[in-house]
Amino acid sequence: MAKILGVFFAAFFVVFALDQAVKQIFLGGFSWQGEYFSLVLAYNRGVAFSMFAFLGQWLKFIQLALIAGVCGYLLWRLKRKFDAQTAAKTEPNLSVNGEKKEILEEHALGAGIILGAGSSNLLDRFVHGGVVDYVYWHKWFEFAIFNLADVMIDVGVVLILWQSFAAGRKGAKNGR
Repeated sequence: MAKILGVFFAAFFVVFALDQAVKQIFLGGFSWQGEYFSLVLAYNRGVAFSMFAFLGQWLKFIQLALIAGVCGYLLWRLKRKFDAQTAAKTEPNLSVNGEKKEILEEHALGAGIILGAGSSNLLDRFVHGGVVDYVYWHKWFEFAIFNLADVMIDVGVVLILWQSFAAGRKGAKNGR
């Protein structure tokens, strides 16, 4: 369990700290105009593509509840399984819930990346009144402005999907 939590919290804090450090560069006044994209400071008062901006200050509290709820749930499930495994070792008649791994066990890295990035964006809402964004793609079509945390959320999701797909293929290969 310590290794799983170590991976989760390392990913969480590395992504969180890196994203906040990059944002400080733009909050300090840095900007750059390019042919394909520009690096300029902007504040997103909504979520992706500025959706739900109409919620105003309530949005940050809704997101805080969601992030805290997801973190709490994942840690509770992991602790429950760990407690069951410990009890099964001391009481032979007690069975552990199959071999099924918990989400955090299976996807500690991806979950840490996603929750670290989401927490970084949430901190922006409380400190700056909106998410600090800075990457603006404007060649051929205009795309939403985004930041490193947004990219890391995508990376975390892809990692979890890839791991799930690989585990499914491995299970099918082994006849499960």
